[in-house]
Amino acid sequence: MGGRATNQGTKYQAGVGAWVAVHIIARAKLPDWKLPRGVPTAVSFEQGGAGDDVRVETSTGHVYEIQAKRTLKADGDFKEAIERLAADLQPFEYGVLAIGPASSGSIKDKFRLLLDRWRDGLDPEVAPESVKSRVSPLLSEGGLEVRKRLAVVLVDVDHNASKDTSLAIVRLEQVLEDRSQADQAW
Repeated sequence: MGGRATNQGTKYQAGVGAWVAVHIIARAKLPDWKLPRGVPTAVSFEQGGAGDDVRVETSTGHVYEIQAKRTLKADGDFKEAIERLAADLQPFEYGVLAIGPASSGSIKDKFRLLLDRWRDGLDPEVAPESVKSRVSPLLSEGGLEVRKRLAVVLVDVDHNASKDTSLAIVRLEQVLEDRSQADQAW
């Protein structure tokens, strides 16, 4: 991958980080990802952790390692992202696979729901074979703890009319002294 795809991926990663930064500025909790919540207090990039792309620390002491993928398909890139999160996630961290709206429906909908069901105690062997082959690190004995600390979230920050960008701009309007500068601040 290179050129336009790399540029779009880097832009998406920056958008996810900016979206988190708006939550810090507004002192607002991140959305309910079915993981412990807190108000983010710090955001950093490319720290080499499990998510590598974005690291978020919260007021409750929780740490989110975010892998940001603008257009993730249910292929080798997906398997690689899951394997990295499963292998590198520390016991005090939560892994988040932030994906854009153009990502595969099987990840946006089916895998995200499967993770929710696994957190609720569903036997991982119930997963469809097509999913099992892509998430084998989560099915191991040690995978149970990782499954409980992993979420797939849709973060739509591609342009100003995008859902999460629009919400971020509204949050900025609420905290900026000059509300008319919210678009520029974003």
